[in-house]
Amino acid sequence: DTILISKNESTTLLRCVGQNNFSTESSLRLSEHQAELEIDRFLLYFQGVGFGALAAFLILAFYTATLNKEKSNLLFFIWLLFGITRILMQDIDGDRLSEFFINNETNKFNTNSFQSDIISGVLFHLTHFSFVVLAYHLIDVDKNFPKWKKPFAITLLISVILLIALFYALLKFTVSDLNSSSGIMDVILSSYFIIAFGIIGVGLIAGTITLIFRRRPQAIYLLLCELLMISSGFITPILHTFFETSFNYNDNFLSVDLVFLIRVGLLMTQALLLNLSIIRRMNYLQAEVIEITNQNRQILAEQNQMLEIKVKERTHELHLES
Repeated sequence: DTILISKNESTTLLRCVGQNNFSTESSLRLSEHQAELEIDRFLLYFQGVGFGALAAFLILAFYTATLNKEKSNLLFFIWLLFGITRILMQDIDGDRLSEFFINNETNKFNTNSFQSDIISGVLFHLTHFSFVVLAYHLIDVDKNFPKWKKPFAITLLISVILLIALFYALLKFTVSDLNSSSGIMDVILSSYFIIAFGIIGVGLIAGTITLIFRRRPQAIYLLLCELLMISSGFITPILHTFFETSFNYNDNFLSVDLVFLIRVGLLMTQALLLNLSIIRRMNYLQAEVIEITNQNRQILAEQNQMLEIKVKERTHELHLES
């Protein structure tokens, strides 16, 4: 509860201490109202800095995707767009958004919690799926693992079908519908996670490790990003458990903003690693093209030299005959 006490005035606070007391705190927290407002605004600006950094990454990725028509840059931009949108859906709330866009005293930016959770879940799967496609392209399965191409295509097609079925159920059904068909939803989710996260994920990691032994420069960065992708799924519940047992879980800075900072940091680290992987892959491909071009020039020069020698020999033979 917030009680405003004017300057040079006093008030009496009465607190229930019987069985009906819902508060677990043994003390009252007193603070200056203006200082409390500044703390709240600091958290707002703290999130603003994080979103600004992500926006800068997104603009840079868009510029790179439009400047270089290489497919990996476009896939990187799509993955980053889904990832940033997912963080926006999970970590921003209406009160803080209304700080910038609408009057915070009269109008609130209200969102449907159920719809927000659905959209956040959809964006989570889209982020993972776009990362799988990008990793497939960076590993270059068609060239480096031609025997894996058909099994990978089949499992990817099955996961896409399950993903479409999941999206249809989430967007069409209401809460009661989802509760009544929870068994079917569990089967779809379990099948999707086994295929998309299990089979395809293990296959991509195995292919990345194989490319490391083949000395492909993009593989080590891609492997680090894959490991971060796996660990990011456990970060949030681990942090919440840590805050519940070690700190006051109602402290917004610890339980919300620090989790947000770690999510942003993980996404930015993954973006940096993927960007390095794309750059190293493009440099490697350019070096291959230059090497093949030099080899072709050398072969052409040798053929021209052989042709010149044959022409001289034939000319000499014609001269002798004449």
